Amino acid sequence: MEAVIRGVATLLVAGGVAAVCATRFPGALLVFTGAFLYGWQSHFARIGWGWLAAFALLAMAGLFLEMMASELAGDRPRLS
Repeated sequence: MEAVIRGVATLLVAGGVAAVCATRFPGALLVFTGAFLYGWQSHFARIGWGWLAAFALLAMAGLFLEMMASELAGDRPRLS
């Protein structure tokens, strides 16, 4: 079961990195979700709460900046 969870977490992070370039998918949130899932699977021994807090702040900042850029460009705000 650990291998399945680790595989799903890896796919979420890889998909999130790829989705950052796409226009319709929230890539930052996928990366955060994958990091959280991997941390949970390893009982937060490898990725601790400090790193997860940093990832969460980066994800929120990325979403905020993306929404602001959409507003300034005249587009409707989208999630990545």
